[in-house]
Amino acid sequence: MFSLGEIGEAGMIIQYEDLISMTGYNVAKQFKSNNLSEKLAGMSIQDVLASYLDREDEDYSIWLHKEFNIDINPDEMLSSFLSMQPNLLYSYKVFQASHKERKDNLYIYSDKYSKIAEECIQSYGFKGVQYIYGDIYKFIKEHPNSTFLTASTKSIDIIKNVDAPICLVICDDYRYTIDHLAKHKLDKELSDKENIFLRYTSVISAGVI
Repeated sequence: MFSLGEIGEAGMIIQYEDLISMTGYNVAKQFKSNNLSEKLAGMSIQDVLASYLDREDEDYSIWLHKEFNIDINPDEMLSSFLSMQPNLLYSYKVFQASHKERKDNLYIYSDKYSKIAEECIQSYGFKGVQYIYGDIYKFIKEHPNSTFLTASTKSIDIIKNVDAPICLVICDDYRYTIDHLAKHKLDKELSDKENIFLRYTSVISAGVI
């Protein structure tokens, strides 16, 4: 976690993919519980989670295919509650703490629209959380001095080109994120930008539902 004093004053945005819902992990658990994968049947849930965190590809469907010979269409999962359901406590803890400090411009962001992601804001128990999706570049430009929490390499690559002031908090639990940062030397590039306040965080340390 990080100090709330470091959060951009204009609001906080948490990416849904892999910070609120570990969709590929959820799909793997479904196949395991239904005995649809021999390899998954022989693994503990902890081992499945470890494999998910250690995946090389951000696209979880590639991980599912390589590791378990499971073929799914990620777009079809967007409307599946079992696949898209929140299962990380991270956003609950951060949003609750921010709400107590009266920082109420709180957003959940997903790359593509998902009704499940939109409806999950009701579970926080207070008003103020909003759902956004799509063009994160435009949103950040229109909401300068926000804090954006993400593990997505796509989102990180977009944010590095934004000239608006932003606190970028990168989740470093996932191998695909760390590999991407190291390969392109993005930690230095992002740190050198005057408009970007770079920090790192862990979602796994907050707990899994």
